[in-house]
Amino acid sequence: MKRALGTCFGLGELPGAPGTWASIAAAAIWLFFMEMGFPPWITFIITFILVGAASLMSLLCFPSFASEGRDPRRFVMDEVAGMWLALLLVPSLGNPVWTALAALALFRLFDIWKPGLVGMAERLPGAAGVLADDLVAGLAANLILQLLPSVAGIDPETRNVVALATLQGVTEFLPVSSSGHLVVGQALLHCEGAEVWWRAFDCVVHMGTLVAVFIFFARDFADLIKSIPSVLRWLVSAIKAKVAELIRIRSIPSALRWLVSGDRRLDSLSEGGRLLWLVVLVTLPTLFIGLPVDKFLNDRVEQPWFVGLAFILTGCALALFGAAKGTKTIGKTGARDALFVGVIQGIAVLPGISRSGSTLCAAFYRGLSPEAAVRLSFIAATPAIIGATLLRMVKLMKTGLPLKSSELLLGVLISCVVGYASLALLTLLARKGVLRRFAFYLIPLGVAVLIWAAMRG
Repeated sequence: MKRALGTCFGLGELPGAPGTWASIAAAAIWLFFMEMGFPPWITFIITFILVGAASLMSLLCFPSFASEGRDPRRFVMDEVAGMWLALLLVPSLGNPVWTALAALALFRLFDIWKPGLVGMAERLPGAAGVLADDLVAGLAANLILQLLPSVAGIDPETRNVVALATLQGVTEFLPVSSSGHLVVGQALLHCEGAEVWWRAFDCVVHMGTLVAVFIFFARDFADLIKSIPSVLRWLVSAIKAKVAELIRIRSIPSALRWLVSGDRRLDSLSEGGRLLWLVVLVTLPTLFIGLPVDKFLNDRVEQPWFVGLAFILTGCALALFGAAKGTKTIGKTGARDALFVGVIQGIAVLPGISRSGSTLCAAFYRGLSPEAAVRLSFIAATPAIIGATLLRMVKLMKTGLPLKSSELLLGVLISCVVGYASLALLTLLARKGVLRRFAFYLIPLGVAVLIWAAMRG
């Protein structure tokens, strides 16, 4: 019986992320009580009793669970307690579903990331540590929800700004496709009619997440800037040494062969210089592939049905290649590696195909270490993101920017702050080698989106 309680009646035995499955179940039970229409004080008493009961069961059941030598990750009753604490007396965010989703996202973020007090609580001995970190994560999520103003009294445009900017910040760096989630979010929030507003807002939130990248990798970008003169000198000398070969270049394949033939010459560059040249090599195929795809296909496939298929494809890629097995550092990464990542990045401009997930899988496939893969993937994405954002902004300026200054500032700020947190989380997950678990989210999500798209016609 203790084993059944500890695994929350089998939820802990599910593949992927058992703690997330248990948290979803806890949120679903809370939603059930909310839909019953009880007065707030009764809902508070019920939730308080649930938190206490789950905490007590965690303390009683974990010692015997651990003594049997079972995988502690399969013990999920502590996640249930933390999730219910996150939902205790939370203010309404429009409707119970939005409230439960916000609490779930915040609780799982704190529980996985384990910042500050959450990490300290986990270091407590035995069952106390197992339970304490989840309760602190739940309390942190609850406090943030208490600080959020109720969205019921906010005008619909501002509500959409907050929801979509948060969605962009969370999904831009996690391997789940921000563009796909924004297409689905646009449909759910009924923004399809405001096409110009939507494109303007898409540019704004990408600016916010771009700022997050610059802040997170500030030291790398400083090294890139310092390395520009040395890379230019190196490139000139490499061209002079290979003038005869350059004259014979008559096609794109021959140009690519010349580019990848210089890996040994890269050894003369500093790490910052090598990274700068790798960024250039990633950007070249992205331009040749991404621009035509964005021009001729993107407008046609920005539909929920295509996004659903792309979610499934991204999930399959993560399941197959989402764990790093290589040890290549930036200093050992070659031109072929960078060009391969660039080709994949060019394809990933399609909505629903995660750019971060695709390029990380490509880097892992080429043998890069988690740290090198994350640095190359996100630093090399900045030229493409800047170029695409500028092109869209130029088009929008011709017709006028349909955003209020308050919406613009709020969108940039929220997407930047949330994006920085999700980038830190992604780096941690990549080092732990658990990115393939996102397949258990994307594949069911893709199926659900396809069903929803078919039902809405």
